Amino acid sequence: MKIAVLISRILLGLVFSACGVVSLLPASLRRSLTWDRGLEMAKHKTFTVATKVNV
Repeated sequence: MKIAVLISRILLGLVFSACGVVSLLPASLRRSLTWDRGLEMAKHKTFTVATKVNV
């Protein structure tokens, strides 16, 4: 398996894990989140669609 594919799968798993946690936060906290620009948010569009939280 190519390393890029492995990293992509890991990142997607992290995005879905974060979705579960973020969806439990009150709206005021969701609006106040700030995001790192690292690889962990490479799938930010998926996260935004799943949580309705703009990244």
